[in-house]
Amino acid sequence: MSLIPERLRVLADFSGRLAGIWGEHDATAAPYLAERRALLQQFQPTATFDILPGAGHWVQYEAHAAFNPLLRDVLKRDS
Repeated sequence: MSLIPERLRVLADFSGRLAGIWGEHDATAAPYLAERRALLQQFQPTATFDILPGAGHWVQYEAHAAFNPLLRDVLKRDS
């Protein structure tokens, strides 16, 4: 049995750029952020994965001043 959840298998065929931006206190991910980073980078080793301190699940709202520049950088990068 694979360690990759079935719902994530679609990423194996995805050719676009992957990136993660998470809130440090995201109730749906903490305390497993390191595992999520590793899983994302199994599919794309160069995928960025940023954790924003003090933010929760709505990181784009709770830490918009830090989130927006990160997202802008992700979108500007070459694929």
